[in-house]
Amino acid sequence: MDIEVENTDTIEDLIDMIIKANENLNNSNESNDWEMIGKDVKRLQEFIQKLEILVEEEKKVQNEIKETQNNEIIANNEIQNNEI
Repeated sequence: MDIEVENTDTIEDLIDMIIKANENLNNSNESNDWEMIGKDVKRLQEFIQKLEILVEEEKKVQNEIKETQNNEIIANNEIQNNEI
C-alpha cells in the first residue's frame, strides 16, 4: 500500500500530483491491474477537478487585480484632469 501525504494547495502542486498519478496509471496499465487502473483514473479525475477549481479561482483573483488597477488609473486620471 502506497501512502503519500499530498499537498494540493497550489496549481504547481496539483500538476505534480497529476504527473505522478499518470505515472501510476501507466504502471497499472503495463501490469494489466484493472482494479488499480480504475483507482488511478478516479484519482486523476479528482486532481483535474481540483485543478479546474484552482484555475478558476486564480482567474477571479487576476480579474479583481486588473479591475482594481484600472480603477486606480481612472481615479488618478480624474485627479490629474481636475488639477488642470
